[in-house]
Amino acid sequence: MITVDELRPESIRCKKLLNVIRSYSGDTADLSNAIGFHFIGLFFGWRYLYMIHGKKTVKKYEQVLDIKVSKEFDPISTESCRSEGLNRVFDKQLNYWKVVSGDIKAFHSLQMPLE
Repeated sequence: MITVDELRPESIRCKKLLNVIRSYSGDTADLSNAIGFHFIGLFFGWRYLYMIHGKKTVKKYEQVLDIKVSKEFDPISTESCRSEGLNRVFDKQLNYWKVVSGDIKAFHSLQMPLE
């Protein structure tokens, strides 16, 4: 679970992101997307990231951010329950990796319902 302290400018997490931004060389759209990817990972976990991005995209953003999502983020979080896609996978006890790879069609929507 992410804490407010982790989002403070002086936190280790923010300092690491700042270093990534300062040292980045390349398409700034990729950097911007990778930063958004990072925050979604913080709030929803790495399993959600694999549900909404292909493995190639995850690898690309891992390289931009110099992280491994499975080490940087929890698999799921308290916010993960808002994902209809993840809920369907777990409710139906489907093989997560088969769903992620497309071998099992579990859902058509990755929308978050408003609460």
